[in-house]
Amino acid sequence: MVKLNLIFPKSLQPADAKRRLAAQWAKARRARDPEAARARDRMRKQPVLTEEQRVMARKRTNAWRKRNPHWSSEYRAKNIDRFNELARIRHAADPGKACARQREWAYGISRADYEAMRSRQNDLCAICSNPETAIGRGGTPRLLSVDHDHATGAIRALLCVSCNTALGHMKDNPERLRAAATYLESFRR
Repeated sequence: MVKLNLIFPKSLQPADAKRRLAAQWAKARRARDPEAARARDRMRKQPVLTEEQRVMARKRTNAWRKRNPHWSSEYRAKNIDRFNELARIRHAADPGKACARQREWAYGISRADYEAMRSRQNDLCAICSNPETAIGRGGTPRLLSVDHDHATGAIRALLCVSCNTALGHMKDNPERLRAAATYLESFRR
């Protein structure tokens, strides 16, 4: 699997970051499907299509649409109950798969790495040493969140939703956290 680096230096402007991210996605796409990448490169070099090429492209597109009707938004809208039922079945077969894929995409850690971190921390938050108490959509407790350094992208530990949110609101700034602690302690009796 190609790992994308989604952290950019602060000196880059948003437009530069978008262009660099687009280039990373294109590189990953080329690695997955080199033949399609070569075809896209040929199209970029020769942007004006002849009438024959247009007809062939239209035929390929129509053939793909016939082979893959489930990608059509109209088909999906008509069969939304079926799609939802299939999603429920997939989720029931492996409830953690979607979360694992998201963690792998966002942080580059595998399901096994996450489980190893959980076992090292005994399923407890690294800050408050409590288990996760937040309830997910299905009525089950949520998993601990992956805490990472926003500047470098390095993974630090697993945190409960409360601690992770608190760090996020404090912008991962230790001075702000110390000031907040001092503020709270000043009101203790």
